[in-house]
Amino acid sequence: MVYIPARKLWTTAITGREAGVHGSFPLLWLGRHNQNRASYIFSFRVLYSSSMSEYRIERVGRLIQEKIGALIVEGKIKDPRVHPFLSITRVSVSRDFAWAEVYVSICKPQGNLAKGVAGLQSAAGFIQSQIAGQMHIRQTPRLRFHEDASIKEGFALIQKIENLQGAENLYRHEEA
Repeated sequence: MVYIPARKLWTTAITGREAGVHGSFPLLWLGRHNQNRASYIFSFRVLYSSSMSEYRIERVGRLIQEKIGALIVEGKIKDPRVHPFLSITRVSVSRDFAWAEVYVSICKPQGNLAKGVAGLQSAAGFIQSQIAGQMHIRQTPRLRFHEDASIKEGFALIQKIENLQGAENLYRHEEA
């Protein structure tokens, strides 16, 4: 419970500074008038503090992405299914840092992505222990690997656009 004089009511509801919260966060407050003190009694709760927590989640995700990519490129993962052309496209970390969804793509056109993801999943314990040794956080997320065909789809889309531009140029030359 926080006691707030009535004159500070408006600024406190906006910024939350009287409640010991630094910065401007959306607050949920319930108030009732206290007859003895000429003040309001409020129970403050921060509804959502997105700035720091989301930033930390993104930062941990980027760091995990870099560390896994370095392990793949340096060849520290000895599974033959893990090819150096595998690319970590993104990492999605849960809010409680219990899980990290790792999305993997391959740059090689004829590469077998499913085998690479299976190799990474079988080496997930080793990868997690390497990440835990390099990152100093309380809980290292458990890793789950998924196929991401976005690079392959991007190449196919560029190819289709180039084919359409070539057909359009050919049509213009025929008209002239």
